[in-house]
Formats: sequence, C-alpha cells, structure tokens
Amino acid sequence: MTPTDLTDLSTWLDVIAGSHDRLCDLVGDLNEDSLRQPSYCDDWTIAQVLSHIGSGAEILAKYVDATVAGDPPPSRDTFPEVWARWNALPPREVAEAAISTDGSFVEKVENLGEALEGLEFKLFGVLDVDGIGLLRVRLSEHALHTWDIAVALDPRALVDADAVNLLIDGLPRIAARLGKAERLDGTRRAQSAS
Repeated sequence: MTPTDLTDLSTWLDVIAGSHDRLCDLVGDLNEDSLRQPSYCDDWTIAQVLSHIGSGAEILAKYVDATVAGDPPPSRDTFPEVWARWNALPPREVAEAAISTDGSFVEKVENLGEALEGLEFKLFGVLDVDGIGLLRVRLSEHALHTWDIAVALDPRALVDADAVNLLIDGLPRIAARLGKAERLDGTRRAQSAS
C-alpha cells in the first residue's frame, strides 16, 4: 500500500465496509450461549463487544447527521442514555441491532461519498477531524473490536490486514493515548497478515 492510499477516501470506505462484512460473517449465526462467552476484550462478553460496536455506530451517526445539517455536535451527556439502552438488550437482540446499526453507519458515510471529505467533525468535544479522520476513528475501534470477537472464536484470528495497513502508521499515537503500558510484558509486537 502506498502512502497516497491513506488520503484516498474510497480506500477508507472500502475497508470500513469490509470490516462490517467481516463482523456480519463472525456473528450472524452465533447463538445465545456463544454471544455470552468471553471476548478477548477484558471483562466483556461477545455480546458486550457488539453493544459497544453498535452504540459507537449510533453515536458517530449522530455526529455525521449534525455536521451535515450544520447543527452542533451531540453532547457527551447524551451518551449514557445510548449505552444504557444498548446494555439492556439481550444478547441475540444486541447482535442483530449491532449489525443493523453498524450497516446503517457504513451506508450513511458511503452515501455521502466525496462530500464526506469536505466535512469537519468535532468528536467527543476534544477531537477535530475531517472525513477520513472520522473513518480512521471508526475503523480503529471497529477492526480491533471485531478481532476481539474473532480471536475468542478462533485463537488464530488476526486483525484484518487491510485495516492494519491503513492504521499502522497511527499506532504510536493511538497506543500513547489509549494503551495500558503497565500491562505489557515486553513480548507484544504488531504484524501485518499481508
């Protein structure tokens, strides 16, 4: 992948859509017992990871809608209500809702097409990003949480290579902000599957 791919909106949209498809393939047929099993994400079941993916898609869609309409971004005060509603769903319903809501988010950004590039988003009251930045935020969470599910079902699972190729250069910034260095034992490494 060349560096110019990182600025190509269609590449980001394709990889976001591919990550959604991978999630659908992973969880489409899981039963209640499978959805209740632990994910790789600390203290979360597969259903809880799906709740996070679905609520994240819903919240980011609100940012997109507000930005397109020229309205102020949603307040962080509205997030707990969204999370509570998602957390109250039984596992099979949360899986179906997550797939549907995530698919709606992908469709929303795809339908914006090139117009997405000209938009500026103020996410979570602290992060100013353009359209590709919005997709980077979504993909970084989506691809890794999809892997949290995949590796719980198959220990050989890898993070999607297309997502890794788009996100790897930003990994130091993400790790510095979100990482938990105190939990590392020095044996972790990043590797692309391609």
